[in-house]
Amino acid sequence: MSNPFFDHPILNSPYACPQRHWELDPDGQPTQRVIETRRRAEFITPIAKPKKRKRLAVQDERVFDEGKQFSTTAQQYDSISIINQVRQAVDAWRALPNSNQWQVTPETARLLKHWRHHNFSGVRPFFCQVEAAETAIWLTEVAPQTKSGKLLLEHLASANKDADMACNKITAAITRQFLGERPIKALLDAYNPTGSTAHVRFNTSKTDRWETSSKHCHLNWVILDSDWEAEFCRVAESHPKVLAYVKNHNLGWKCPTALAPSCAHTVPTLWC
Repeated sequence: MSNPFFDHPILNSPYACPQRHWELDPDGQPTQRVIETRRRAEFITPIAKPKKRKRLAVQDERVFDEGKQFSTTAQQYDSISIINQVRQAVDAWRALPNSNQWQVTPETARLLKHWRHHNFSGVRPFFCQVEAAETAIWLTEVAPQTKSGKLLLEHLASANKDADMACNKITAAITRQFLGERPIKALLDAYNPTGSTAHVRFNTSKTDRWETSSKHCHLNWVILDSDWEAEFCRVAESHPKVLAYVKNHNLGWKCPTALAPSCAHTVPTLWC
């Protein structure tokens, strides 16, 4: 028996905005019907239906909150609607024919024209990649200039505040769970090396450590593995030509040496 959904699951080109999608029923099962619009953002995943399936009793949906009054039902469902609202705003902005209407800087306008209209002869960006960049541009340059955009930014700021509260509570719970067993350490994200370390704290049980000067080091501690490292910190902070230094601890920095400039396997302990 033919099953169109599984025979031809891909309906759209990866290089253009999706124009069609397979309809799914409330249980995530394909109805074999093609809808001539882009699918709305929804938290639903199509799963192959088994031959025999027991109908489970419908349970009330509740906000996962553990009684901490951390989120609300309204915020829970807004997470879907806000995605669709931003997507619709970006779609309408993308459809503007004149670059003078885009409300972006000239540099951004040239970049958008390249992404949207350049005749790529080889590898070209997928639509999802261009849309992600367009969304970031719209939120940064366009939304602050419109009333509807400002409302969306306010909502996102509120959602970020709630998410930060969630992270703090989860972190506190994990820290309490493993208190006395092993220390919880903050680590830099290897895949996102840029950013601010203003709020990073490297907790450690070691007592041999040097509290750095905020004028010379962006990390608050240098963990001392030897006496000479403490002396190095003292000299570096007092030397007039040293602008900044840091201990290369879990940072993964490498540099070539004078003896082998082409070799990048030397890992200095301390950097100035």
